[in-house]
Amino acid sequence: MQDFKSSRMGQRGRCGTFFPISDRPYEICPMPGDVPPDDTTRECCRHFAFCVPPSRPAFAVEDRIATVVAAPRLFRLPEDRWQAILAHELGHAVDFYLFGPRYRLAKNELLDTVAPELRSTLSEIDQEPDPELRADALGELLVLKPLGQKLCYDPVLTLQTLVDPAAPCNGDGSGRDLMRHYSHAPLQGTLVA
Repeated sequence: MQDFKSSRMGQRGRCGTFFPISDRPYEICPMPGDVPPDDTTRECCRHFAFCVPPSRPAFAVEDRIATVVAAPRLFRLPEDRWQAILAHELGHAVDFYLFGPRYRLAKNELLDTVAPELRSTLSEIDQEPDPELRADALGELLVLKPLGQKLCYDPVLTLQTLVDPAAPCNGDGSGRDLMRHYSHAPLQGTLVA
C-alpha cells in the first residue's frame, strides 16, 4: 500500500512512512465524511495518532516514557471519535508499561500491586497476541469503562468511536453495523531524512 501523498505525487511509499516535518503527508488527506473513502484513503488517511514506546537509554527524560503523538487534524473529528482514538493509544502506552518484556522493554512490578480481580483481567488481556486488540481492551478497561463508555469501530470510516456499553458492536465490516475491532497492521515506517 502506498502512502496517500506518495501515491498522489507519483512517488513510491507506504502508509505510515515517516516524512520530514516540512513534508506532511496527511495534511492532504480528506477528513472522514468529506468524500467517499476509497481503499487508499481508508487505509492511509485513517491514521490520526500513534504511541511511541519508551526508550530507556534516551537522552531526553520525556523519551523514557511512552508518548502518544496526535496529528492536529485529530481534534477536527467529532468528540466521540477523537476521545476513542486517544483511549486506544493510551491502551498502547499501558501495554508498553505493564507488559514491557513482550516488546523487549523493561519489566515493571506494578502488576503485582493491583487488586486480584483487575490483575486477572489484565492477565487475560496479556494473552492476546494482537497489539491492536490489546490496546483496544486496555483503553476500554482502564479509560472508558470508568466513564461508562465502550470502544467500537465504524465500518465505513474504520475509526474508533465511543458508544454506550449496551450498544452492539458485532458487525463484520460488510454493512453499517459497528465492529468490535478493525484489524490492521500497526503503524510502522522508517525515518526519511
